[in-house]
Order: sequence, then C-alpha cells, then structure tokens
Amino acid sequence: MLSTLVALIEDEEILKMVGQFLEDDELLLATPFMRRMRKKAEAEGRAEGQQEGALTTLRQHTGEIVKIRFGVEETEMERITTRLAALTDVAVLRSLFLTALQAENITAFYTTLESI
Repeated sequence: MLSTLVALIEDEEILKMVGQFLEDDELLLATPFMRRMRKKAEAEGRAEGQQEGALTTLRQHTGEIVKIRFGVEETEMERITTRLAALTDVAVLRSLFLTALQAENITAFYTTLESI
C-alpha cells in the first residue's frame, strides 16, 4: 500500500522527502509487511537467477556438443551461438540440446534449430 501511495506522488521534492523518511525510519523497514515484501523479492530474484543459469548452461552445452560432434567451423559456431542466445525458453533449449546429442548430422540439427 505504501509503495502504491509513493507511486502516486508526482512532486519530486515530496518524493525525495518520503524516500529520506523511509531510509531514516528503520522501524518501518522491520514491519511484517516489509519483511514479507523482502522475502518475496528475494525469492523472485533467486527464481530468475536459476532460470538464467539454466538457459546459459543449456546454450553452452548445446554449442559444445554441436562443435564436437559435427566439427562445425568457428564462423558457423558464431551463427549457432547467436541463434542459441536468442532462445529464452528452457524447454525449447532442452529439446535442442537433446537434438544435438541425437541428430544424425548437422543438417538434422539445423532443421530443428531453424524450425524454432
């Protein structure tokens, strides 16, 4: 509720005063509401970090598998890496990772990559 009220303040001077008040008033930060808000923000931050970590790992491992299995040259690897970097769905990247492991050849991998 407090954050909603603060969001409605348009006057910069008043907003600055409210911000200073909140920084100075340690009791307000220790309220059950603020503790819940902090815990919620921390949990959301952890979940986002885990998601990003999974995406990064899948991108790296998929690229490494493609390079090792199919002997892809550096210029082609840059293209594949760029394409992998654009993917933001863990399930899609996991599927592509499995394709890299199981594809008969680089053409089969490219077919799957381009269909996403």
